[in-house]
Formats: sequence, C-alpha cells, structure tokens
Amino acid sequence: MRSISTALIFVCLALASTTAAAAAASAANQRTYKVYHRLGSGDDFAQRGSVVLAVSSGGGENDDNGTQTASGPAGGGADQLTATATNAEDCIVPAAVDDMISSGSMYTVKVVDEATGQSATASVPGCDVRRANFREEIGLTLSQTGSLVSVTYNPLVSPLAPSCQSFEPLSSDDGGE
Repeated sequence: MRSISTALIFVCLALASTTAAAAAASAANQRTYKVYHRLGSGDDFAQRGSVVLAVSSGGGENDDNGTQTASGPAGGGADQLTATATNAEDCIVPAAVDDMISSGSMYTVKVVDEATGQSATASVPGCDVRRANFREEIGLTLSQTGSLVSVTYNPLVSPLAPSCQSFEPLSSDDGGE
C-alpha cells in the first residue's frame, strides 16, 4: 500500500533583496515566520511549520527531520543569509485531504511574522496540491526591515499528473506498504 509523507517539501524564497533581509535579520540574528494551513473552507488553521531567516556563516543542507536549509550572500563580507524551513509532524490528515478534494475546496497557506504579527495568505484548488503529490514552492516577499509583505504558493504539478478523479482516497491506506 502507499503511504502519505507527512514531511512536505517546503521551499522558502526570500524575494526581497538579500541585503535588506540580512540587515533585518542581523538586528536579532534571526527572524521567524510561522506557517499554518487550512484544508478546505470550514477548518481552522493548523500549524504546518516555520521558516527562520538568520545571518550566519556556512552553506545549505538537508536533514532527515523535515528541515531544509538554503543560504546566499548577505551583502558584503562572509556572512550568509540562511533560510531554514521546518515542517510540523503529522500536519496532513489523509481524511481531511480527501474531503477537501471531494468537495472542490481550496487549500490555504497562512504565514505569520512572529516579530510584527502581520500575516499573509495564499490559496489554490485543493486538487492541485494532491496532483502535485504535495510538492510546492512557497515564496515570501519581505519589506526592507524584514516584515512580511505577501506570500505566494505554487503546487508543483507535473504536466503528466492524472486528474483528481483518478486518485484513490488517501484515507483508504491502512498504513502498510
């Protein structure tokens, strides 16, 4: 049987200039953005993970705990602006995904800037999230001070992905492989 991966691929793109974001992050050495999501229209937002921007030295890496790190130059010098994305355990409930798809509901991502409390949301058809096999890009647009301005969400749907009607329900899996 197939099983659903609860560690979603989570890519953070800091779309503001790295110099401005580095200046904002260096004020406290890091800035945290909490990520929430809603499967369908009636549910409350559930925590999905976080993105931490930090000024540090070193390159990008992946680990086996659902954490991905990417870095780039942060203005002049040897400092690096590092983005670390972490996924919450069990943030996807198969039955909720099935309900979202069968009802034609939207999948909504909400990002909250922990420093300012500002939030931004983006929504896509829930079917596209499933067709993308839960692969995605999340883009954050930041102000020059590092405050959250907007978020973009793009499920990475293959041109060869089948239609939603051809998928079997995720909740029919019994956990075996």
